[in-house]
Amino acid sequence: MKKVLIACFLFGSISGFAQKIDFKIPVYQSFQQKNNWQKLGVCAIAAAPSFLLDRSVNGFMQRNQKDWLEFTERNLVEPFGNKYTISLMGGSILLGYALKNEKLVDMGTIGLASGVVASILTQIPKQGFHRQRPYTTANDPWLWWGPFNNGKEKLSWESVKNGFFHSENQSFCSGHTSFAFASAAAVAHRFPDQKGVQIAAYGVASMVGLSRVYQGYHWTSDVLYGAMLGLASNWIVEKRWKEAQKSFSKRDYIWYSEIVNQ
Repeated sequence: MKKVLIACFLFGSISGFAQKIDFKIPVYQSFQQKNNWQKLGVCAIAAAPSFLLDRSVNGFMQRNQKDWLEFTERNLVEPFGNKYTISLMGGSILLGYALKNEKLVDMGTIGLASGVVASILTQIPKQGFHRQRPYTTANDPWLWWGPFNNGKEKLSWESVKNGFFHSENQSFCSGHTSFAFASAAAVAHRFPDQKGVQIAAYGVASMVGLSRVYQGYHWTSDVLYGAMLGLASNWIVEKRWKEAQKSFSKRDYIWYSEIVNQ
């Protein structure tokens, strides 16, 4: 039970970092002064002990399975890692155009783009490590087959094909969690002064990660690193979006000036 609480603390720490909650702790304040990529590196190192918790947390989750909780996780929480969030972000774009609200349009556009980038980037560790999912093992988190094998066959074209196209050995990292955190960051960044919105966005994303562990699709470390990959994807998209906005603004100004001066 203590190990489960430690895993929850690690996950909560990443969520807290994502929300940029201003804890009055000297070490944390020093951490806040670092840039996003430095913070990501620190979090990646801090999350490393989660690999040692994978077996205990998964065992605890499987011993406490409830039908009603399984239904809730699968039908109400997990879809926020894909279709629910896609619908919400798409709806934000449409509503933003209807209301002429730039913030809603930006939120939906960046949320979807961040989720797509996260989904693409997630394939790199998935296909590079080919880690077995919890439901396929006897609670053994140390089955990593590498990029060219699925652990069951000799190296051949068939083993490569099976390794790349079989879902059971693509546990690291969690694609649902990375998508959820990427989109949650897009929502949180649009409302920097509203802690309630930020906590709700990252809270839902955290629940998506926990649901994947509860259902046996991912280990604890999978969702922790998936969350960080989602945040990194959002940073990439946010930066490119700002650069594009500057480019468009400059172009519009030049076009306007040419019209006015004619």
